[in-house]
Amino acid sequence: GGARGDAVVISDFLDPRGAATGLQALALRGVRTDLCRISAPGEFELPPPGAVLRDPESGAYAPVPRDAAARAALTDALATHRAALGEAARRHRAPLVEISSDQGLSAALEGYFRRIAGARGLA
Repeated sequence: GGARGDAVVISDFLDPRGAATGLQALALRGVRTDLCRISAPGEFELPPPGAVLRDPESGAYAPVPRDAAARAALTDALATHRAALGEAARRHRAPLVEISSDQGLSAALEGYFRRIAGARGLA
């Protein structure tokens, strides 16, 4: 039969372990899953060289490299991580909706549900 349930995963999806394992677990249980990534404007842009970044989960601080090759490696790693989420979402037929954190909650939720309805062919 059809889906045994529905799930909406709301996250920034920045966990270095990725989302593929969680999506696989939901799919194996027959759960239809929708993904909502909330991110701040500019969150995926590398700050200027020498800026200090703070990991909100661990509290650790790290300087942004000044070396062009190291900066390019970080940019590539982030792009690879984001692409892996997109690939996992496609593989598990889980629509991925991007929502910006700079809008109000009601506007963000309205945009999310409008996009999910469109992705599910309900609009």
